[in-house]
Amino acid sequence: MDKQVALKLLCDKLSEMGVKFMLSNSDTKISRELYAAYNVEEVYASRFINSKADSRGKISEIIVRNY
Repeated sequence: MDKQVALKLLCDKLSEMGVKFMLSNSDTKISRELYAAYNVEEVYASRFINSKADSRGKISEIIVRNY
């Protein structure tokens, strides 16, 4: 959680400096809350590595942008 908050604060600092950014992150309630002030888009990414074979496949992620 500390790393997620630190990443969000870095994004805030970049925005204040006028730097455009785009990042991908796990699609979780916390991620959506942290980045609610930004443009958040849901995407699906394929995962071929998982300890459970039946859990492999597409998972939801978010793309966060400040533009």
